[in-house]
Amino acid sequence: MIEYILIGLVITLTIAFNLVTSYLVGKVYQKKIMKALTIQEKSTESVQDLTEMLSIQRKLKMMEAKSSQLIYSSIVVGPSWGQVALMGLKSLFGGRLVSYDHILAYGRRRVILDLKQQAKAMGFQAIVNLRLETSTIGSMATTGGKNSGTSSLEICAYATGLQFE
Repeated sequence: MIEYILIGLVITLTIAFNLVTSYLVGKVYQKKIMKALTIQEKSTESVQDLTEMLSIQRKLKMMEAKSSQLIYSSIVVGPSWGQVALMGLKSLFGGRLVSYDHILAYGRRRVILDLKQQAKAMGFQAIVNLRLETSTIGSMATTGGKNSGTSSLEICAYATGLQFE
């Protein structure tokens, strides 16, 4: 009887250790990629995002574009297993799931950076009409129709790249 209790305790501690380790490694990794993303964003500052500027001005000046083209990018991001476990516990009590906030912020910044890099590579000086779409990708298809509680986020962005004379 004591052996079964010890085996159960060892299994429980092993699972808890793995989840905590996954959570901590995920946090460190997210900080690392956010710092790298900030550095990469500085390299695309030459591509102007005119969407905000144009949408808040009352009088729009005529801007003659030499060429324009649709630019599209997407990314799929998701939490670590440790974050999934923590969010599962937190969802029992209610409240904001901060891990998803960080994942969503990273995904949005990343996809906009990809658009700007693509615009720069194509010779565009600005992007306009930037649109973001976010959808949840569940893992029900891979678990035989059962919801395993994990999901990823797909973030799609599209805009019009402009090249001026």
